[in-house]
Amino acid sequence: MINIMFICHGNICRSPTAEFLFNDKAKKRALKMRADSCAISDDTIIGTQGSPVFSVCARILAENGIDCKEKRSQKLKKEDYGRYSLFVIMDDENKREALKIFGGEGGDPEGKIKYLADYSALNNGTAGNVINDPWYTRDFKKAYEEIDRGVEGLISELSGRAV
Repeated sequence: MINIMFICHGNICRSPTAEFLFNDKAKKRALKMRADSCAISDDTIIGTQGSPVFSVCARILAENGIDCKEKRSQKLKKEDYGRYSLFVIMDDENKREALKIFGGEGGDPEGKIKYLADYSALNNGTAGNVINDPWYTRDFKKAYEEIDRGVEGLISELSGRAV
């Protein structure tokens, strides 16, 4: 089983969208893969209660037949590194903070942290491109489309290993 963790700032927009798209596509293709998602920040967690997926993102997922009502934001933990095959991030901030959580510059000894944009045609072969946070851009449809292309590319790359 391949276990993927999608990571964004607050775990209410980009990473849960990627999680639910990935799991939906993997299930429909009967692949032995699953995804979770988390935040590099605790901005959306009050006490022990995480926030639900942001309403606009939840609506877009629902329009595509995907229910995410039970999802609550959660923060990345150091021990997650040993539990997941791959950590898929949305931007440079996510990488910096994930490395801190995992133990600093040497926090990714197995090279498990990758950019979602690297799995799609978004970057035209150039590393470092990001999927912008729709919380700030307000372009939720564009973020969804970019995430969908990235998830499709990721599944295509992994599917040979996950039969």
